[in-house]
Amino acid sequence: MLSNPYLIATTILTGMTTDSPFLDPRTLNTTPEGLAWMERRQEVLARDEGRCVMCGTNRSLLEAHHIVARRHGGTDELDNLVTLCRTYHAKTDTYGRPKRDEKISGKPDEAKVSRPV
Repeated sequence: MLSNPYLIATTILTGMTTDSPFLDPRTLNTTPEGLAWMERRQEVLARDEGRCVMCGTNRSLLEAHHIVARRHGGTDELDNLVTLCRTYHAKTDTYGRPKRDEKISGKPDEAKVSRPV
């Protein structure tokens, strides 16, 4: 007779179950800073009611955008973050990787405040 609880279970526990003994797979190999960022991102999405602050959509991938980019001295504080859909996030000046001149000099010519267009 099988006595393994995983083989005879009638329900399947996942990381999303509140009383699950299993860890969320995204947190297994994440640094403390990464975990803090995941929590902060959720706070921003909740504050903005799960919608892009520019177009109001909630049907596309939503991202937390730094108004003042971290590479320009911005922080992960809530007042420096807004929720944007990928379309509007890609339109910001500081979206993605540093520009070529920033890579060469190691710092930008001046700090940019990146507001969605």
